[in-house]
Amino acid sequence: MDNSKDNPHKNGRDKKTGRVGRGAKCFYNTRRVRPINNPVCDRPREFPSSIGASEIARGGNPRDQPNSVFRMSLLETPRPTADAENKNVETKKDKELIEAASYGLINNFVNLLTQLKDSVTQFGYDIAAVEATRRGSKLILQHLLRAGARTSGTDDDGNTALMLAAEKGFLEMARILLKKGANVNAVNNAGQTALLLSIRPCGASDMISLLVANKADVNAQCKNGHTALIEALERKDLDAVKVLIDAGADMGKLRTSKSETAMDVAKRLGIAKVVLLLKEERGAGKYKKNNKLTALMKAALTCNVDAVGLLLDCSFTDVNRTVSEGSTLMQVVRALSKTNVNDVKKKIATASRIEIIKLLLQYGAHIDEYHTKDGSPLILATRAGQKEIVQLMCQGQTKLNAIAASRTALMIAAETGRVDLLTTLINAGADLGVKNSSHQDALLIALKCGHVECAKVLLQHNAVIDVKEAAKLAVGSKQMTSLQYLADNYNIDVNRSNLLHQAIIQDCEPMVKLLIDMGADVNKLDEHETPPLLLACSKGVSYMELLIKKGADVNLGHRLTGPPLIRAMSCPTPIAAAELLIEHGADVNKTNRDGECALMHACSGNDNQEMVNILIKAGANVNLVCNKGGTCLQEAVKYGSINVAKTLLEQGADVNAKCESGMTAFLVAAEAGNIQILKLLQQAGADVNLEDNLGNNALLRALSSPDTIPDVVSALAFSKEHLNKQNSSGYTPLMMASDSCNVKMIDALIDLGADVNILSRTSNAMWETTALSVVLEKSPVYKSSDFMCIESLVKQGAVASLPSRCRAVLHKMIILDNRKIIQLLVTHGMSPCNVDLRPVSYKLGPLLQMQMVRYSLSDASPLNAALASGNVKVARYFAGNWFLSPSDLAGFSHRNNLREFLIAMDLKECVEFVDEFTSQPMSLLKLSFVAVSAAVGPPPGREARVRQLPLPAVMQDKLLFKNEEVQLDLQPDGVSNRMGMANLRISDDDSEFNDHGGIFLDYDDPLRFMYDSDTYMDYESSVGLYDSDDTYMYL
Repeated sequence: MDNSKDNPHKNGRDKKTGRVGRGAKCFYNTRRVRPINNPVCDRPREFPSSIGASEIARGGNPRDQPNSVFRMSLLETPRPTADAENKNVETKKDKELIEAASYGLINNFVNLLTQLKDSVTQFGYDIAAVEATRRGSKLILQHLLRAGARTSGTDDDGNTALMLAAEKGFLEMARILLKKGANVNAVNNAGQTALLLSIRPCGASDMISLLVANKADVNAQCKNGHTALIEALERKDLDAVKVLIDAGADMGKLRTSKSETAMDVAKRLGIAKVVLLLKEERGAGKYKKNNKLTALMKAALTCNVDAVGLLLDCSFTDVNRTVSEGSTLMQVVRALSKTNVNDVKKKIATASRIEIIKLLLQYGAHIDEYHTKDGSPLILATRAGQKEIVQLMCQGQTKLNAIAASRTALMIAAETGRVDLLTTLINAGADLGVKNSSHQDALLIALKCGHVECAKVLLQHNAVIDVKEAAKLAVGSKQMTSLQYLADNYNIDVNRSNLLHQAIIQDCEPMVKLLIDMGADVNKLDEHETPPLLLACSKGVSYMELLIKKGADVNLGHRLTGPPLIRAMSCPTPIAAAELLIEHGADVNKTNRDGECALMHACSGNDNQEMVNILIKAGANVNLVCNKGGTCLQEAVKYGSINVAKTLLEQGADVNAKCESGMTAFLVAAEAGNIQILKLLQQAGADVNLEDNLGNNALLRALSSPDTIPDVVSALAFSKEHLNKQNSSGYTPLMMASDSCNVKMIDALIDLGADVNILSRTSNAMWETTALSVVLEKSPVYKSSDFMCIESLVKQGAVASLPSRCRAVLHKMIILDNRKIIQLLVTHGMSPCNVDLRPVSYKLGPLLQMQMVRYSLSDASPLNAALASGNVKVARYFAGNWFLSPSDLAGFSHRNNLREFLIAMDLKECVEFVDEFTSQPMSLLKLSFVAVSAAVGPPPGREARVRQLPLPAVMQDKLLFKNEEVQLDLQPDGVSNRMGMANLRISDDDSEFNDHGGIFLDYDDPLRFMYDSDTYMDYESSVGLYDSDDTYMYL
């Protein structure tokens, strides 16, 4: 077999050896082989004592490494050796095998290997593997490894086969050696590892990746302190730099013999920014959906042209990688579209971005990428107005008609008036007929924006024009040049599209003149039945004059809003507009659909005296009534225009005219709370006794407003009948004030003589209402203003007429611990009566309510309510003043239930009180008193019934609880009650309670009623609850 082609020096002679022919230059020199073991690269199974622990740790045993040759050793056969001392001494057969391996001729080597199989030493196999790797003979290396060669053999420089493979870039051979367990971190005589040797000028990212994947030490340093990263930086091999940075190579701690770190080297070479970008990008490619900006994107966005160029030359750079903001190209073009070219600094950035875009396009950036918000790079470049970029993109296979934000690139060029960009896109094949979501093509958009030159270019390229739509858009965008161009070159029907109305709405007077000159009808109604003059009234007098001169009808209005004179009230200059219309014959009494005339609208303003005078002078009817019965005077009063009201009254306005709801001017003034106008109307003869359709007089109308002040109430309280007048709902002024919880109004009405005990007129007596019941029934939760109203009404004796359905008010106040109201209710006519606590005990909580039902305490007296809510002071107040109901005097079973309930609720003070209260039998006097009190019954009418009893006045007062034997401590306890629930009471006014004096029973008086305190009487068996005769008998 002729192998001459494998040897370029076939006929040459080696000067050193004298050999002629094949492999002369690769002849093996035995002096290059070290005849000793390298403890770093290879160690026997039992380490000699001369090898220290540090050396073992440094190189490691190949048999201990992953994929080590330990597995291969199972297939090895013992190698022949001269003796134990000379096992690394080269034999003649070893030289032949090593020489054959260095030649690299596979066939010859295989034959020789077969012949010398049993005569070559292990040393010979190992060195032959090194030389085969140096030669780059993959097949020979594989044969040697199968025959038992180890990967730990070294040459004179300490290089292992893996080091040579890494240095020469033999990737497949390195992979084979690593599989056989080659030590990836072994070092040669210069302190270099395979990773350091793999850094080559021609690039070595694949080899580095392989070594790093096999746990190569990326921070290993050679004798001059260089790491693999520093070597890669010195060669500006950014592919290798990225692999090493991603693997965790040190950049700022390890230093060379020149005291340089990797970052120092990068700065010296001018690539520090790129290196920092790569460091920031570290690990960004680990996840498919990673949204982190790449180094290329960051370099491009910071306008670093040099860094972009370096990164684009790297094999790891994916120029079309996208994140949520788009690809690098999309992001740069987007930034370019937002740049203000008038800024000097931004001009430099713009130039840099343009250069970057060119680089990206040269390196294959996709120009058809589409972003939902911004569209394609072409659309962004067009929006930025970069002709050069647009031309470059148009040369590629880009989608010229893509739409973003309802615009194509062609539409954007037409919209911005860039004829050059428009021409470029048209020449590239952009479709002129594409329409956006508003059904507008590039030609319509050009005319809409006033770019006539762009429109001409499009028309030259056979764009189809919709004249009607184009004129409508030109008027709508106030583009005079476009409208003039259309008028000069096309026949426009100005009345078909209501262009005159649109021009007035757009407030473009020159366009209005142009349209009138083009033949627009000044009295034509638009689709909303509105004439042009009606629209002009809201714009200004100049528009109105222009239309009136051309024949506009001054009385032609809208069927709903009325004539132009009413609309003139909203004109920027209403006086001049009204005078102009009246001068040209406007009817001042013409009304709108609701029957309202111009004078009514003038009176609705804030003291529009001059306009009112003009209209009255022109013949306006001051007593004209609208469809709902309203008058001009009522409108003036409603808006507080006293001067206008005077003028109307002077012109004969009917002061007592009623509207549809029965309101008069005086009632309107009362509701507005304007005292001056009320006096003016009274002087003009207003009837103060008139009522509206709901029976409200002036005082009731005033109290329906929350802003009414006491002075207005005083001004309207003409008599007792006015103060106590009831409307159709039975409400009096005092009830109205109570309904709004207006304490000032309540006090003012009471001071004026309002009756707090009037009952509302109703067919059902059960639902009769008083001022006090209105407050009590307003809401289940009382506010501080509610308490103030209750206090004011109770002080004035409102309890006397309190409906029976409101008896629970005392129990509510007990639960809320409002002691001031409790004392007022007790001393002003409230009687002790039993009430179902369940509807009123919402503040006690569901647990307490359930316990009350369990112990049969839901139907409770005031005393039981105080105990159930843990309020001992109130309970003592009730007991000390005999404010008791018959249930409080019940037998043992009831008392036992109460006691068990209080124990269950852990109310110890209340339990002590119950024990104290029941420890002694009731006196006959107290039993009789409670019986009489219960027989008299609760309000309403309780006081009258008590006064009719044949009892001394002192005892009558006692039955009305006007005199307190035991005073109530009004200060809050500041402690928790009701099972620890604190602050359940809603605080009221903090003012000091004023005690009303009264007659007290003096038990030291010799004339007192004497009863034996030891006498016990079972009340339930001896006294009937409703037997008044028996009750009196005991007394």
